[in-house]
Amino acid sequence: MIQEKTVNALPSFAATYDISKGDIVITASSAGQTVTVGSGSPVRDDDPSVTGTPDTNTLTIDPEPEQTANVTLNGLKIDVSAVANAAAVRTIGEGDVRLELDGDSSSLSGSDAAGLQKENTGSLR
Repeated sequence: MIQEKTVNALPSFAATYDISKGDIVITASSAGQTVTVGSGSPVRDDDPSVTGTPDTNTLTIDPEPEQTANVTLNGLKIDVSAVANAAAVRTIGEGDVRLELDGDSSSLSGSDAAGLQKENTGSLR
């Protein structure tokens, strides 16, 4: 008798996430990359695209050491200039961040923050 074993791996999507639905956190780890929107559950996605025009929500990219977070900003227009110390897009963690810019994107941040604020120790490309 031959026994078959099915392995259910987490799928890797390449979806578009609307930041007007909540803050977005993208995390890259040795297990893969996940995207969390607002208070939702993390979704596995190794090539997410972020779009939308929020006035309070922000994007945080957090790669672990020796990992690279890949993110596309596609027509993303964040304006959190009315929120003190809010960076529209913030990179944290110890890994690398690779951004692709598609379409017309802009990021306006609050006082004392950059539109794209690099706080990670890895590279930003």
